[in-house]
Amino acid sequence: RLFIVPGNHDIDRAEAERNRYIEVGLKNELLSIEAVNYFVDGLRSGDSAAASAFDRLQAYTTFEGQIRNKHPLLDLPTVQTYKLALENLTVGIACFNTAWRCTGAPNDMDRGKLLLGERSVDLAHDSPHGTDISIAVFHHPLEYICPFEATAVESRLSVSFDILLFGHVHAILPSVRRSPVGGALYGQSGCLYTSRGYHNGYQIIEMDEVSRSGIVRGRSCFDLHREFRAATNVLDENGEYSFEV
Repeated sequence: RLFIVPGNHDIDRAEAERNRYIEVGLKNELLSIEAVNYFVDGLRSGDSAAASAFDRLQAYTTFEGQIRNKHPLLDLPTVQTYKLALENLTVGIACFNTAWRCTGAPNDMDRGKLLLGERSVDLAHDSPHGTDISIAVFHHPLEYICPFEATAVESRLSVSFDILLFGHVHAILPSVRRSPVGGALYGQSGCLYTSRGYHNGYQIIEMDEVSRSGIVRGRSCFDLHREFRAATNVLDENGEYSFEV
C-alpha cells in the first residue's frame, strides 16, 4: 500500500505570492486554536472561501487524485483517513497536510508558522474505529507547527496514534516520546534525494500489536558500495532501533 502527503516542495510558490490577499487574510485570522478549528469546520461544510487556501496545492491535489485507488473514510484538504484489513490485523492511517500554509520562502522561514489543526486530529481520531495499530503520516516535524497549537496537536496525536511518520529534515532519527496522556513512536525518516547533499535513507518499521513493541530497521545509501545497507551510520551497530509505546 502507498500513502502520500504533501510537503513544502509540492506547493506552487507563485500561486501563494499571487493571491497575497488570501495569504494576508489567513495570517491575520488563523491566530488561535479556536480560529483554526472554525476554519476546518468551514472545510467540512463546503465553504469555498476556506477551500481557496489550498489553491497553492492544486497540482499536488490533481496528482494525488490520479493515483488514489481507494476512497478515504474521511476526506478533507487537511486530512484523509483509511482503514486497512491485513489478515488478522487492522491498521488505521491518517494522512495529514502540514504543507497548506507553506510559502516556499527560503532559509526555513516556514518553521513555527505551519498549521495541522486540532480539529483535524480529533476528526482523524474518530475515524476509523477499532484498529489494532494506528499511524499518522505528515511531512513536517511538529517543531514546524505554530506555537499556539503545537502542544494541543502533539498531545492529541500521541493519544490517537501509535506511530507518527514524518520527514522534511532529511535525517533518520526514530524516538519514542511519552507524556502523561500517551506515547508514540516518532518515526522521523530520511530522504531519497537526487544528490548526495542530504542523507539518503529510509526505514522499515515492524510492530507487534499485542506487546506494543517493535523495531525500526534503517537503511542508508553508502557511496562506497553504491547500494542501500543497514543504517549503521545513524542507528546502532545493526542499523536498528527497538521501541515500545
